Formats: sequence, C-alpha cells, structure tokens
Amino acid sequence: MDSHVRQSVQRHRCYLIELGREDDAIPWLKRAIDSPRYEARQFPHVNLARIYEKKGQVLDAVAEYGRAVDKLPGYAPAVAGCDACREG
Repeated sequence: MDSHVRQSVQRHRCYLIELGREDDAIPWLKRAIDSPRYEARQFPHVNLARIYEKKGQVLDAVAEYGRAVDKLPGYAPAVAGCDACREG
C-alpha cells in the first residue's frame, strides 16, 4: 500500500472516531495494529485504548496503552492514559 492510501485509511479511522462511530473504527484500528507496514505503531493502540476507556472497558484500555508504550517507550499519551485508568 503506498503512502497516499495509508494516509487516506488513517484519516478514515480518525473520521469515524470524530463522528462518534467508535465501534466502526475498531476493526480499522485492529487492521492498523496488524499491518507490518504501519509506521507509527503506537497510534492505533492509543486510539483503541481511548475507545475502550470511553466504553468503560478499563482493563482493555490499560492493555492497549501498555502495548503503545511497548512500541514507543515513554510515549506520553499512552502513559497518561494508563495512569488515568488506574486512578479512575
């Protein structure tokens, strides 16, 4: 997949989330996680974690935030999200 197509798919995922269609975005985020060519490996994990957090699936959210930190140690949005879940 060329970079233009990847960017279009990324915009589509973000658009679904912005529309409040998180359930529709989940399969797209999981595809991004599984894609060997996706460069910013932490992003889909954080976006998926935020969806899980919003849905009250705190354990799933913490797991995804943890996976984001595994991909990019110290990634501030993932660390903050994980801390917020643990405090909440």
